[in-house]
Amino acid sequence: MHSVFFRVTLLLLISNVLRAQDEKPLKAADYLLTLDNSRDSLYKQVIVGFERYLAQHPEDVDVRLEHCELIGTAFYDAYDDYNPLEREYTNCVEGIISDFPTNHKVLLYQLAHSWGDSAVTVANKILEMNRSDPNSWTNQELSIAYQKLANTYEYNGTPDQVIESAELAQSLNDTLDLTYLLAQQYKKKNLYSKATELLLSSIDSADDNLMSYNKAILLLELGVDKKALELFQLIQKDTTLYIDNGKIAQALIVNEKYSEARKYLLRDLSSSYDKSAVLHDLFVFDYQHSPPDTLLATYNQLMEESFHNDTFGKYRFMLLFKAPFRGWKFNDIFKLVLFLLLLVIPFSIPYIYVLPIDFISRRFGIENDAPALKSSNWRLTDFWIISSFVIVIDVLVWMIFNYPDLLSTFFSDMYVGEENKISLNQANQAIAYFFLMLIMTLGYLKKTDFRVLQSTEWKIGKSIGLGMLFAFLFRTSYFALARNGILPGLEASMLSSVMDYLKSINQYYHPFLAFLLAVVIVPFYEEFIFRGIILNSLDRRIKFIAANVIQSALFALLHENTSLFLFYFSTGIIVGWMAKKSNSLVPALSFHATNNFFAFIAIMRM
Repeated sequence: MHSVFFRVTLLLLISNVLRAQDEKPLKAADYLLTLDNSRDSLYKQVIVGFERYLAQHPEDVDVRLEHCELIGTAFYDAYDDYNPLEREYTNCVEGIISDFPTNHKVLLYQLAHSWGDSAVTVANKILEMNRSDPNSWTNQELSIAYQKLANTYEYNGTPDQVIESAELAQSLNDTLDLTYLLAQQYKKKNLYSKATELLLSSIDSADDNLMSYNKAILLLELGVDKKALELFQLIQKDTTLYIDNGKIAQALIVNEKYSEARKYLLRDLSSSYDKSAVLHDLFVFDYQHSPPDTLLATYNQLMEESFHNDTFGKYRFMLLFKAPFRGWKFNDIFKLVLFLLLLVIPFSIPYIYVLPIDFISRRFGIENDAPALKSSNWRLTDFWIISSFVIVIDVLVWMIFNYPDLLSTFFSDMYVGEENKISLNQANQAIAYFFLMLIMTLGYLKKTDFRVLQSTEWKIGKSIGLGMLFAFLFRTSYFALARNGILPGLEASMLSSVMDYLKSINQYYHPFLAFLLAVVIVPFYEEFIFRGIILNSLDRRIKFIAANVIQSALFALLHENTSLFLFYFSTGIIVGWMAKKSNSLVPALSFHATNNFFAFIAIMRM
C-alpha cells in the first residue's frame, strides 16, 4: 500500500500538468506514463535520502527497518501479490537480521513477515531466548510469538498445537481474543460443546462485523441456530461485508421464520455466482412452504438454468403431489424413466463381484456344506439380493437428502456447497437410513433364520461375555497402537463415520434415539447382513478365510471412512471368526454393541 506522501505528491503532479495545459488534454496513457516516471523519480530521491542517513548512522535499527519497509511496499501490487523489488527487499531484511540477530524489533519484524516453517523457526527462537534469559521479553512480545505460532499451526499443524499456542498468547495478553480460532480447533477435534461454550462466552458488541459474521457461521455449523440468527441480524446492514444470505435463510428456517427466509434466498439468488445451488435450496423451501404456483415457477427457473438440475426427475416427481397436472413437458417423461433406472440398476451391480465368486467356486470345485453358522441356509443368491437392497437404500437416501450431491457425482459442472456437519438434515438422513436398513433386514429374514442366534458350541452367557471382553481388548489395543503412530485412524470415538449423524440426532431429537440407533439397531442389521448372510453364503462356495476377508472388506467400505478402514476391517475379521467358532451371531452382536456403546459414550461426552 502506497504512503500518503506518495499519493499527495502524485496528485500535485497531476494538478500541475493539467494547469499547464491550455490546449486539448493528452491521452490517458500519456498521463499514466508521466505518473509512473514521477513515481520512479520520487522513489529514487527518497531512497537516496535513506542511504545517506544510514551511511552515517548504520546502528539506527528503526530507520533501517523503515528503509526495508519502503522497498517492500513502494511498488507492491496487492492484486497480483507481486513486488518488482522483491530481491532488494529480501537483501535489505537479511542484512538487518545478520547485523542484529538478537534485536527484539528486528526479530518481531522478521516474525511479522514470515510464514509457514520460517514463522515457526523465528517464533521458537524468540521463546528460546526468553527461556535462556527470563523476563528479557515482555508479555506483549511473547504473546505475539505465540499468536503467530497458533495462526501458523492452523494450516500446517494439529488442533492441539493451535490450542496450546492460542491459550498461551491469551494468558500473556488479556486484551487478545482468540476464542474464534480456539472454537474452530475444538470443532475439528469434535468437541462441539466446548467450541459452542467458547463462542457464546466471547460474543461481544465490540467485535467487528467480520468477526461477528464468522462466529455466526461457526455457531450455525454447530447447530446453535438461534444465536447465529441474532448475530446475522446485527450485521446485515453492513454493505461492505460479504454475507452468505443462504446461511441466514437456513437459520431463519430452523427458527420457523419462513417469509423472511425466502427473502434471503431470493437475495442470495440475485447475487450468487452459481444460481443452480441456490435454486435447489429455493425449490426445497417452496415445496414445504409456498403455494403450487410459486413452486412451479421455481422449478421452471431451475430447469432454465440447467437440465442437469433435475436429471433423475426427483423434483418432477415431487411436483406430482403439489401440481399433478400442470407444467408437464416431454423431457419430464424421460426424467421419470431415469429415476426408475437409478433404482433398478443397483440390482445388477452385485454381479460384478458375485459372478466371479460363483465362477471360481465352480471352476475349482469348492463346496462347503458346513458354513460358519451351521443352521443357516443362505446362498450366493441371498448375497446378491441383500447387496442390491443395500445399494438401493443408499441411493434412495442419497437422492432424498443430498440430491444435488448425487447429481454432482455424474455431472462435473454441478456445484454443491458444503453442508453443516451438525444439522437437522443430517439427523433426518441418518434416521431414515438406519430404519430403512432395519426394515429391509427384518423383511428379508425368515423365521427360521433367527436360529443363528442359538449356539451348540458356546452358552449364551459365554457368548455375550466373550463378545464384550474382545470388544474392550480390541479397542484398548487399537487405541494404544494408534496413539503411538503404529496404526492409522486414531479417532476419539472409533465411530467417526456416523459421529456427525449421531451428534445431529442428539442435537435435534433426543440422546435416547441416538443410543437406540448406535447400540441396538445398527449392530443388529449389520451383523445379520455381514456375519450372517454374506459370510455364510460365501463360506459355502469358497474357503472361510477368503470369505471372512471379503465380508470384512465390504463391511469397512460400507462405513465410507478411509482413515478407519483398517479398524472396521479388523473388526469384521474378529467378529467373523467369533461367529465361526461359536456357531452363533450372539458373540458378534455382543462385540458390535459393546464397541458402539463405548463410542456412543465418547460422542456424548463431546
